[in-house]
Amino acid sequence: MTNRTLYIVCFFLLLCHKKCLAQSKNDSITFDSIAHNLPEILVKGERPIAVVHGSAITYDLNRMIEKKGVTNIYDAIKELPGVTEAGENFMLANRNVTISLNGKVLSLTSEQMTQFLKSLPASRIDKADVMYSAPAKAHVREALINIRLRKETSNGAPLEGEGVVAYNQQHNAKFGERASILYNKGKFSLDAMFLHSHGKEYQVTEQETHHKLDDGNVYDINNEEKRSVKMFGHDYHVGAEYDFADRLSKI
Repeated sequence: MTNRTLYIVCFFLLLCHKKCLAQSKNDSITFDSIAHNLPEILVKGERPIAVVHGSAITYDLNRMIEKKGVTNIYDAIKELPGVTEAGENFMLANRNVTISLNGKVLSLTSEQMTQFLKSLPASRIDKADVMYSAPAKAHVREALINIRLRKETSNGAPLEGEGVVAYNQQHNAKFGERASILYNKGKFSLDAMFLHSHGKEYQVTEQETHHKLDDGNVYDINNEEKRSVKMFGHDYHVGAEYDFADRLSKI
């Protein structure tokens, strides 16, 4: 009687074990099915054109000009919001503007600065920091626009070059040929640019004067002067940088 009871108990235990295995297998199949049928997740991101950092507004100037056919940094600055051109100077909210490159204010006249900015290719631009009131460390009382130049090549290669030929036809023709290179490897970067400009300028000067003599007679004298001036120029720029930041941080 005891052996029969033992057999019955073993039989029921065996049936329960098989049922638990089948249930666990079905649960596993159900879980796998749910895992495979999960919908895809789409992540969207945005790159803002302007970001506020304290008193400065940083513009992604490279993106702002990518479809506008701008070829030099001088014309690129004119695309910044609120910037106007007055002669050979920039104005921002009716205030004079000082231009700096990579945080450095250059000791150049307005004419020299204009020519220099026109000689730099727009492809070198990274970002532009616009400050309506310059910080004290800049030693500038005017508004400040800091142009950040790329130190790395756009395609990751150590060397990048660019050549541009320009033609301007007004009364006479003017030409310009520009070549620039950018080298970057490790902590060292080197950039160089050369611009050759040549052609003719047509100038007209008109004067109208009134001369009164001692006898009381007044004579009107009109003078018109026309000149055709042959011009040429050579502009070049060479800059090199080495980043000591990592080494200094370890000292």
